[in-house]
Amino acid sequence: MSWQSYVDDHLVATGTVSKAALVGLDGSIWAASAGFGLTPAETKKFIANWAGMQATGITVAGVKYMFLRGPPMEEKKVLGKKGDTGVIIVKTTQAFIVSLYEAPIISEQCGPTTEKLADYLVSVGY
Repeated sequence: MSWQSYVDDHLVATGTVSKAALVGLDGSIWAASAGFGLTPAETKKFIANWAGMQATGITVAGVKYMFLRGPPMEEKKVLGKKGDTGVIIVKTTQAFIVSLYEAPIISEQCGPTTEKLADYLVSVGY
């Protein structure tokens, strides 16, 4: 199975994630849903600032989200929100899963879908 199918079939196709990407620990984008404007510069910035996003916010696909929760309270997950949209970033062993949701999808739907894939990737060494 390709990385793209994880994004398309296990995240976006669920109807609980609007757009998503899988990103390597080095910031490289392994796969992204169609129309997702996430850039390598953004991925490298949030990776480098993983523990400090509380002060700076989270920028994904050119949109700055208000930091809601993350390190140190949540070691492996960061949540951000802007209006009726939000971002959830979950760290696995070798990657980050970046999921966006837009109304009518809410965080409580997007989060479990993203975390389920993260748990699976961790269980197989990714």
